[in-house]
Amino acid sequence: MAGGLTFLLADITTLAVDAIVNATNRALIPGAGIDGAIRRGDGEAELLASGYRACLAIAPDHSLRSLAFPAISTGIYGFPADQAASIAVREICAALAAVDAVILVAFAEPDLAVLTAAGDA
Repeated sequence: MAGGLTFLLADITTLAVDAIVNATNRALIPGAGIDGAIRRGDGEAELLASGYRACLAIAPDHSLRSLAFPAISTGIYGFPADQAASIAVREICAALAAVDAVILVAFAEPDLAVLTAAGDA
């Protein structure tokens, strides 16, 4: 596993990172932003990958060196957790040079297992 990427079971809001990524819009309305686009089913996998890439691409512009991501779109929107984890790990590993640390945060033990398995693949 590439250095700089870790997996953690935690409350994402308690982590000491420069930014917490949220998959919705600025108003935090469910079904909007990345999650909403994925939920509508228009090229879900590519939209999810694009969301990770976009977040990681703008991090240096805002002097963000550490980020925490939830398992985007795997909750109530039902995107397959294993596929989402693979996309997350792939996109984050491709952009690790832009940041010092990225944490993929799981809400529950089963989610952590899926994230960790993707990281080991």
